[in-house]
Order: sequence, then C-alpha cells, then structure tokens
Amino acid sequence: MYNIRIASEKVGVTPVTLRAWERRYGLLPSSRSEGGHRMYSKDDINKLIWLKKKMDQEGISISRAVELLSDKEEKESVEYVMKQKYQEIIDPLFDALISFNLDKAHSIVDYSFSLYHFERVFETLFYPLAIRVGDEWAKGNITVAQEHFASQFLLQRCYKIMDILPIQPQLPKVVALCPEGEHHHLGLMMFTLFLRKNGLCVLYLGPNTPEEGLDELFEEQQIQFVCMSITSVTGDEEIMSFIKNLKDKHSSIQFILGGQRAQQLEKSDYYKVLDHKLETWEQWFKEDVMPDK
Repeated sequence: MYNIRIASEKVGVTPVTLRAWERRYGLLPSSRSEGGHRMYSKDDINKLIWLKKKMDQEGISISRAVELLSDKEEKESVEYVMKQKYQEIIDPLFDALISFNLDKAHSIVDYSFSLYHFERVFETLFYPLAIRVGDEWAKGNITVAQEHFASQFLLQRCYKIMDILPIQPQLPKVVALCPEGEHHHLGLMMFTLFLRKNGLCVLYLGPNTPEEGLDELFEEQQIQFVCMSITSVTGDEEIMSFIKNLKDKHSSIQFILGGQRAQQLEKSDYYKVLDHKLETWEQWFKEDVMPDK
C-alpha cells in the first residue's frame, strides 16, 4: 500500500490532483490508514497511471478518460463472465471426446452454435480445446487414440465451417500443409480456419505433404503465403532443406511456421515462426497480410 505522496509520484500528478479526482470522479483509494490517511493499492495506482497515459497520449480530459476506464472495466467484466461460461462447455466436451462419446460431443457443439456466432465458437471453444488436447497428449495425460479421436472430431467440424465461409478474391492465396513425415495437423487446421474467417482462399493440403508437385501449384495458383505446421518431425536439416528448396524457387512467397517443433528452430530469413496465441495471429495478419488497411 502507498500513501498519497508516493502514489502521486508514481502516477505523475500532484497530491492535490489526486484529491480532486477523488471528489469529482470517485477515484477513491482502496483503504485508509488508522489515522485516516489515504492508502493506494497497486491496482489503484495502475488505474490512475492508465488514466494519465490516456490523457497524455490522446489529449483527452480526465472526465473522458474516466469514461473510457469505466467502459474498459465493464468489457473486462463481461469477458470474464463469458470465459467462465465457455469453460463450462469446454470441460464436458473434452470429457466426451476422451471418453469416445461422439453423440454427446456433437450435441455440445451443436448447442454452442445455437448460442453463439461461429467466430465465438472458434475462438472460445474449438481453439482452446485444440490447445488443451495437444497439451494433454504432450504431457502423457491422454492416449494417442484419445488425441486422434478428439483431433479428428475437431477437424471434421472445422471442415463444415469452412464450407460456408465466403472468400474475398482480392486477398492473397494461401497453401496450408505439413511437410512429409508430419501427421499432426490440428493446429494447422485451426490456423487455416482463422485465415478463412478473414476471407482468404486457403488450399489445404493437410498432413504428410511431399515436395513433389508444389512448384507447379505455387505458380499456377499464384500463392503468396505457405503455412506449415511442424510438431513432431525431427531433424533441422530435413526441415530447412524442404523450406529452402521451395523458398529459393519462389522468393516472393512468405513461409509461416507453427507447431511445437517450429518454435525450436533457429531464426531465419526463410520463414517466420508464430506461436499459438490468437493475438499473435491477428497481429501478423494485420502487419503482413493487410499492411495497407
């Protein structure tokens, strides 16, 4: 806890200003000392710093900044409640899948689609469930059979969603594949669905894709991005050879890598590695796919 002098120094305003904000906008400290002195918590100070930055960066008044803070806190509160509700769906769906209960799994997903738009279902159900399935398999908490069953279920549902998503022909064309020997492609499907919901045409080649025939495909379809999932394939030389051979022939194509194994590769000008966070995908899409927007 911090007294008003220290709090004002951290926020970058005077104690008089803090008192005025308290009177006018209800920005009260969390508590007071036994002697009645204001005591600010870390959360109190973080909120005040957020307000000060908004005022400085956007040139707005304190009253407007307080309105924005209120909107932000309300949104975060709603998102927290919704996240808890989604978790109430994720847990039984995961349990149904690892129990090989196909009817129950379909019922849960159908119920989710009756409540939420498909983007919400993707972002808050399919995507976190895919991450959970992969993590539980990697930790040895579920069997290969359970992982395959859950993955195939999600893949089939994703295929159905992609069939109804419109394509914006002016956007870049993408190829999605796993290199030869790589059979885990659930993460690749999640990324493909992310691209498809953003209007991109994605040619999904799936797992265990050999190099043969890709040159012709890239040329004929004028491919601009190649997305690859590398999870279990070992051998940096084989991976790099696969990518380098294609990149040397198609220098304008950007190669995007994901998957646990991809995270371990050394940095290279031949490709860009993305983690599994939606925020990372959205940032990449904004900067590399739609830089002029």
